[in-house]
Parts: sequence; C-alpha cells; structure tokens
Amino acid sequence: MIINSTKTNDLTPLTTFTTDEGVGEKNMCLLLQKTQTAKEQFLSSGIKPTGYNSYQKYHYFSLDDIVPEVVKICCELGLATQFKFTKECGKLLVIDLETGCKQVFTTPLPAPTNNKATEQCKEIQAIQTYSRRALYLQWLEIVEVNSIELENTSTKQKKKGAKKAPQHVEKSPEPSLEEWGFRVQKELERRNQQGTSAQIKKVCKDLVGENSSMYWELLKAFKVSGTTY
Repeated sequence: MIINSTKTNDLTPLTTFTTDEGVGEKNMCLLLQKTQTAKEQFLSSGIKPTGYNSYQKYHYFSLDDIVPEVVKICCELGLATQFKFTKECGKLLVIDLETGCKQVFTTPLPAPTNNKATEQCKEIQAIQTYSRRALYLQWLEIVEVNSIELENTSTKQKKKGAKKAPQHVEKSPEPSLEEWGFRVQKELERRNQQGTSAQIKKVCKDLVGENSSMYWELLKAFKVSGTTY
C-alpha cells in the first residue's frame, strides 16, 4: 500500500513510500531514519568529486564517486537500492531489508532523439547513467554546483566585463589650398574688408593658425607683400 505520496508535474522528481500489506507507518519512519543516517555517513565520508566539466569549469560527483560509498553504507544499514526505467521516467527504489518498506524516487527522462538503432542505444545508456546519478543525488541530498546557475553567472560576468569596441571615427580630409582660399575670401567679405596684406594675414591667422604650413601657402597664393616664405 502507498503510505505517503507527493504529487508533481512532469519536470519535478517524485518521492513515494510503499510497503507490503501489514507493514505500517512505523517502518516508514525507520526507513527515513536509516536514510538520514545514510546522508550523514556520505557527507562525513570526505569523498571528493572527480568528474570535471571542462566547458563550465566545475567538478561534479560521478557514479564512480558515489556507487562504492553507497554500497558500503547500504550494507551497514541493511538497505538495498534498485533502479527501474520506463520510457517516461527513471526510478530509484531504496528498500529496507528488515521491513520491506520502500522509498521510491522518480525523475523524468527525455526521449531519445537519434533514429539510428545503434546510436539510439548509446543515447539511452547515457540518459540512464545520468538519471542514476541524479537519483542518487536526490536520495542522499548531495549538493554540488548547479550548472544552470553557473551558466547564468558566467553570462552575467561576461556581459559585465565586456568592453565596448572603440568606435572608428573617420577623419574628414583636410581642405585644399583652393578651398582655404575661398574661405579666406568669404571671411574678408563678411568683415567688409578690402583684402589688404594686413587684413589677409589676420584672416589667415584666425582660420588656420600662424604656425601652420597652410598659413604660409595662403599668403603666397594671395601674394601678400612683405612675406618671406
């Protein structure tokens, strides 16, 4: 009979307790107590994660890390684990060998995407391996880096640290001597000046600066008297 059940949607792991007929709630509590002890023993075992995600650069617990310690803990506490898989989900049964009480952990499984038989078998094996690891993490409440949060954090840091590419500003070409001469004439007209040597020098100085080569080119073009080039 089912003693306790937690409803869930397709994306949330499901945990239920089942027992054989005639086995009561007391045994469910005993299984919970053993589960808590199993969690404590795994936590204090000092096992380090040896799996490594080179893309996101974090370590994780692989089945090679988890299974040997789980086998040891189950033998000490009188527990057994069993996996069952359907097309929709993977299940981990944690069984108390003294009472027959079972705790069932469930996680949804994605459908294989490869249509080729041999590749599909490899994909199913990979899915089942990953779900076994996920169910062990769920049962023992093993905490490790959340890859989704890590991806979000990495993205935020990249955006924060990204530097704006320097904008390329094209410089306008320098006006030609002819264009500067036209500007000088316009400025003389604006000032209502006749264009004496002194006036031309003053306008050229104001427009291009006395120290520029264009200043002397303009004086030469306007044939300003008294100028040494």
